[in-house]
Amino acid sequence: MDGAFFNFIKPYLSYIDSGKFYKKPFEWLHVFFAVVSLLFPVVIFIYMASNGLFSLPAKIVVMCVLMFIVMIFGGWISFQIWWDRRKKVTAVVKEGDDFIVVPVFSKFIQTAGESFGTNLAIMGFFIPLITKIFMGDEISMMASQLGMGSCLPGGIPSMITLPIAGFFVIIVTKLQVELFQALVSIANNTKHR
Repeated sequence: MDGAFFNFIKPYLSYIDSGKFYKKPFEWLHVFFAVVSLLFPVVIFIYMASNGLFSLPAKIVVMCVLMFIVMIFGGWISFQIWWDRRKKVTAVVKEGDDFIVVPVFSKFIQTAGESFGTNLAIMGFFIPLITKIFMGDEISMMASQLGMGSCLPGGIPSMITLPIAGFFVIIVTKLQVELFQALVSIANNTKHR
């Protein structure tokens, strides 16, 4: 049974077995999130500007512009994280490796954690600082009027807790990745004995 009827799918199966079937989409996913990281703050700024941001009092406009600058900076950092990791996600698997999806997916989780945690730390420090400088204690009054309770970031507690939370997001996702890598390493070592 070596005819073309039985073997025409072999190139496709070889492509899957080589790992390229999994690696390329994850590389594209990294590029997608890199671009989204750059564009998201700009899109939000355009949306807010088109909905009357510049008709608000000058103090609020300056505060929002500074917050958007922080968001753009955070987006630029996230872009760099996703862009740098896009090639590393494909380098984690080599031709002939038995385990392909776990290492590739775990690197994706690590990158997502690094991006989110870094943004949480950057924005979690600077946005409460900016709101505290411009709004003072008015931010909590504004939050309660908007029905957000204490959800709006403001003040020193947020400036301390949000960067720490960002750090722990990075640590927890890295821990997950290392656990996945340990399992793959153990499986590879026991298979070759």
